[in-house]
Amino acid sequence: MLPLFFWLALNISVKGIISIAMDNFRNVETYAVTLDSRSDGKREVIKYFYKTPGYVRMNFVEPHAGAVLLYDPVRKEARLQPIGALKSFVVTLSPDNRLITSSKGHTIAESDIGALLRNVEKLQAHGSIEVLAEEKSGERDTVKVKIIGAYGYSVAGTNAYILWLDKGSFLPVRVMAYDAKGSLTEDVLMNDLEINPTLPDNLFKLE
Repeated sequence: MLPLFFWLALNISVKGIISIAMDNFRNVETYAVTLDSRSDGKREVIKYFYKTPGYVRMNFVEPHAGAVLLYDPVRKEARLQPIGALKSFVVTLSPDNRLITSSKGHTIAESDIGALLRNVEKLQAHGSIEVLAEEKSGERDTVKVKIIGAYGYSVAGTNAYILWLDKGSFLPVRVMAYDAKGSLTEDVLMNDLEINPTLPDNLFKLE
């Protein structure tokens, strides 16, 4: 494996890493991933499915095991099946309804990798980016980068991100978010990320 300095010199400038990640995400039609999130001492595990132009399905594993949450970007509505066993019980909600907004203010309409990268781009535009290291994240070779807003500048309450970017796609496979006080607010592992798997349309429907 090439040392990090030579690898970067041969591929891209440091400042261009997030732009390339965004360009690569625009070529993603579908993806599937297991989100393993920790914040405020609590853990959340979700099987997450995405399909352009923004359809989302979340199968909750921990907590609320069996619950399913969908987002339809055309109708701009979310559908919640709180208890997996009660297939006929489905609630239609606004995507920004507090019932389905995370403790960190994330809505289902802005829950995908593209939304994360847009926030990172905004933060970088008002701050700086630094490559920290090459590291393994699970089985993936990654580049670890830090983006921090200058003078406490924050985006969606986040003043700094540390991202582990897959060296093949530059898409994040782990993200840690920090507030302006330097406190870790969220740590999300993106396990088993699959790019462009075949996802049937009915996966994003609740009957």
